[in-house]
Amino acid sequence: MREPVPLPGGGKSWIPGWAPTSFVGHYRNKSNAERSRALVLDLDANVEATGLQRGDPDLDPERLRALLALEGGGRVLDVGCGTGNYTAALAVSGLAMTGVDLSSVMLETARAKVTAIGWHLCDAGRLPFADGAFDGAVCTNVIHHMDDRAAVFSEVRRVLAGGRFVIFTSTDAE
Repeated sequence: MREPVPLPGGGKSWIPGWAPTSFVGHYRNKSNAERSRALVLDLDANVEATGLQRGDPDLDPERLRALLALEGGGRVLDVGCGTGNYTAALAVSGLAMTGVDLSSVMLETARAKVTAIGWHLCDAGRLPFADGAFDGAVCTNVIHHMDDRAAVFSEVRRVLAGGRFVIFTSTDAE
């Protein structure tokens, strides 16, 4: 297991002792909605208790930017933005970023980092944006938390104006 990596501005890059796959197994007999609520509460409790942040220190935001293939700027949605590490890094690169997450605690941390980004508390399976509102979308290390990926992917497609949806994941099953 990797050691946590300090992030610019403080904090660490991951939550020690927390494994989403064991969490899902623990809540296997719950409904999708109950698992989603429990997962958000578990993530929020760990962030509040440890001050650590979700994120992968090996994932380079410049790589995300390049894979989006947007010339100049563009409007980009970060699905499951968490504490906004990648959202903020992509905004610095010249993209107009919007972040969505189910966790109010994660979004509070994100808002404290960067106020110029639109942060939205919502379910990615029911996005509050117009059709074609974004030129691209990213989703980093989040899809293992999604019970209904088809609904999320359908919503992202709806809000994209023909751009790319770049997904990074680190779980073998994905």
